[in-house]
Amino acid sequence: MGNNHVQVSKGFRILLSSLAPYMAREFKNEYGDNWWEIAVIDILYDEQKRDLPL
Repeated sequence: MGNNHVQVSKGFRILLSSLAPYMAREFKNEYGDNWWEIAVIDILYDEQKRDLPL
């Protein structure tokens, strides 16, 4: 089971590094300069915000 976890984690890291620039660009196009607050921060629970840059 440990090997599956490692493989899935690697896959998610690859996916994240590929999708993050695209998502940031699309959120900025949709929400403007306040995209981080509107599209990310405002929809998270407090415990999910804990380690994010505010």
